[in-house]
Amino acid sequence: LVYLNDIGQQIAPGVFTKERVDEKIRAGVVHLLGMQTADGGISMWPGERKPWPWASVYVAHFIVAAQAAGHPIPEDFRTHLLSYVRALLNHSSDEPGELETQAYATYVLALAGKPDRAAMDRLGDILSKPKADCPEARFHLAAAWVATGRRDRAANLIPTTLPPMKTSRQLTGNLASGVRERAIILSTLLTIDPDRADLPALAQQLADAGKSGQWRSTQDTAFAVMALGQYLRQQKTATPYDSAQLRTGDLQLASADAGKILEWNAPTTQPPAINPDSNLSPTPPPGLPLQWQADRTKLQLQITGPTNAKAYVSWLATGVPTTAPADTDSGLKIRRKFLNEQGKPINHNTVHSGDLVQVELSLESAASLENIVIEDLLPAGLEIENPRLETTAKETTVQTPSDTPIFQIARVDMRDDRMIVIGDLSPGPNNYTAKYTYTARAITPGTFALPPTRAECMYDLSTNSLSGAGTFTVIGNQELPIANTGQE
Repeated sequence: LVYLNDIGQQIAPGVFTKERVDEKIRAGVVHLLGMQTADGGISMWPGERKPWPWASVYVAHFIVAAQAAGHPIPEDFRTHLLSYVRALLNHSSDEPGELETQAYATYVLALAGKPDRAAMDRLGDILSKPKADCPEARFHLAAAWVATGRRDRAANLIPTTLPPMKTSRQLTGNLASGVRERAIILSTLLTIDPDRADLPALAQQLADAGKSGQWRSTQDTAFAVMALGQYLRQQKTATPYDSAQLRTGDLQLASADAGKILEWNAPTTQPPAINPDSNLSPTPPPGLPLQWQADRTKLQLQITGPTNAKAYVSWLATGVPTTAPADTDSGLKIRRKFLNEQGKPINHNTVHSGDLVQVELSLESAASLENIVIEDLLPAGLEIENPRLETTAKETTVQTPSDTPIFQIARVDMRDDRMIVIGDLSPGPNNYTAKYTYTARAITPGTFALPPTRAECMYDLSTNSLSGAGTFTVIGNQELPIANTGQE
């Protein structure tokens, strides 16, 4: 968010406005205040007492960058957090994960104007050994030396040949990935050797990874946006075009000149479909030009200017699907069943008002997966029963054999319209299915859309599953007839 102001206007004019970004940053800082632990670190979830080292350094990076960009940061929060980050350097280790965290910590402290040169010297000695295969740590340490004004020390850490892009991905811990490592390498090289010959190819490789869906986590996206934004700022300004016109037929929809941004939003109300068997023209929706209706699929962009001028076009389409999404599984499988109080399947997803409904979610994977998020959206006629309340149904736990997968729950978030469960899945030897069950109650009669249930890895969005869209019916209880006793 901090760096998005630099390139957001080029990505989507009018979407990433400064006011919107500033408000999101303020909200993010407030949220982080509730995640700080007693020792100054940042926990994975609000209210937890155990800090997450890598995430704490990542948050400190955000805080330092946000303050440098002029955003207000509570001083106590910043001081306490940077003290925790510095404390991470007190332990000497050659374990790759800890080296990555400590090298990142030295970079953040250097950005904050509080470098720990002794720790930087120690890490440099460790990373100079032949067995030390930690490219991300080397480049973060190099960036730290640049931030302290020692470009010579930084250059000594840069290899002549760049390491190949890693294919593995961490779903917990340091959340390492090939995309993030590539972004850190590009960002560091831009500060040390901006004229290096392989930088354009490196930037293109990072951009192509995003285009092909390889930015699979918030950290992938954040580091990639920072690196590409830095790359774009250092490039020579392209020759602007003279004029740009967006047309449909003879109608001009928008125009711009002198390389300025041309922004146009299509009408959100679509004209009715034309019946090919009818000679009657449809009545146009109010406010829509007739020309737009006739040629709405024939947009033309006309550019004039020198032969070396450049213009970039982006088209963003948003909307609500008119049909339910199809089931899909990618490295993970989730299925949902509705059961009655006795654990028997509910026929045709139909219950009576007041009935208790057990919602059984089944997870299946061929490999262990960390930080899986299950989001189960409820039909409007159901309401989650809170097991912590004395007046509601109690949650039950089923004992399973030792070779059955375990879904280790880290967090449960019950909301008005959905159940969110986060945890780790450890599959059994025969690829068995792990299950999680919660209770809901039918409260409103009617037939409702049943949204699909979905699961995905928080730090690898390509691992996901979606299933179970349909309808759910709640039948209202009929009033009982009053018995005639003969008495008034």
